[in-house]
Amino acid sequence: MGRKMRPLKIVICDDTNRPLSDLVNDLQALAPEGSPEIKVISGAAINPIARELEARRRWAAHVSNPPQPGAQAPIAWGTHAFDEVDILILDYNFIELEDVWGLTGQRLAYLARCYSNCKYIVVLNQFGTNRFDLTLRGHPETHADLHIGSEQLTNPGLWRSDGWSEFRPWSWPVLPDAVARLECRIAQVTDALDAPVMEWLGLEHARAGLPRTVLQFLKDDRTTFKRFIYESGHGFESTDREFDQASLPRIAASRIAKWLEYLVFAGQDLLIDVPRLISRFPSLIGTESFTRLQGRQLTPAVTTGLGLREELIADHAYPRRDWLSRAAWFRTRVMDEQRLPENAEDRPSETDLRFCEDTSSFLERNSTRGFVADLASPYVQRFVRRPGFDGVEYQPSIRFSL
Repeated sequence: MGRKMRPLKIVICDDTNRPLSDLVNDLQALAPEGSPEIKVISGAAINPIARELEARRRWAAHVSNPPQPGAQAPIAWGTHAFDEVDILILDYNFIELEDVWGLTGQRLAYLARCYSNCKYIVVLNQFGTNRFDLTLRGHPETHADLHIGSEQLTNPGLWRSDGWSEFRPWSWPVLPDAVARLECRIAQVTDALDAPVMEWLGLEHARAGLPRTVLQFLKDDRTTFKRFIYESGHGFESTDREFDQASLPRIAASRIAKWLEYLVFAGQDLLIDVPRLISRFPSLIGTESFTRLQGRQLTPAVTTGLGLREELIADHAYPRRDWLSRAAWFRTRVMDEQRLPENAEDRPSETDLRFCEDTSSFLERNSTRGFVADLASPYVQRFVRRPGFDGVEYQPSIRFSL
């Protein structure tokens, strides 16, 4: 992956001491070397932490209508339990809490993203404890950076660049790398808040080709990072404002990267990733080498060692590398590259292998099952392993029959 994984501060929030606390030892073993002891905040301790964030939100909302004289200011920026956390893991259901005031993991994710200094946010169990999402949409409407189930949290594929377990969705990030990328994005956006999002991301030329349903997430195709934060409905809620200026680049870096990853990149029509690239253009690694990939997971370590002839497509690479979980190229530009034999000879690649989204590997067609992803793209036919993995819920199952 090209990065040294630094120690990470990890915090877990659950309404009970179990079952998430039972995972701590396994998580500690998976966390990067040197990471401090994972902290678990559970039970009644969650309420005051959430209320401190809510107090920041209410205080910030009164900027144009100052609080009453003598009102106590919220705790200072940088002093909250979530401030300086690298990975914040939140259970979705806080059903065991007393005086819960409607708090959910999703609401706490919003408060943490907008009113704390934390970095990467994971919400557990909102959609099941061990679910594979056949929509491939990644829930961009939520402020969590990632939604998974608690049974998936200790999957090595979430934490390491190799040594993955057999079930390892391609859409998952490697969490330590995801934190590093988020840090880079925050630094980049800090001085670019007034820049138009599409232009800054290098997508201005693609404005006309993106579906309206994709562009409307930003509010419009000419919105700036700052306008996105305040006006799109996907940054601050309509009447909310920042408690500290430091929150603005964090919100933009997290939310817009999620839009880019799941609403743009996932469609594979504007940007194309390695599996789709080499299955369409096996000459980039050699046809024989492509055949040998059958059943081999495309971990970051394996992908780096493919021997990809990048000199042929380097000019078509997506330049904002830290804004995506993996390498990408502009699809139409690659399709027009005449140095690629498949284009020069106007012949499609011939292969019986299909890339499986649940294993991150190529399998023979008769070992796969097709489904239709819920994406605004013509390339929605995708595949998972046949048979599926025991204990994994492939939902919504209707997407197998579309």
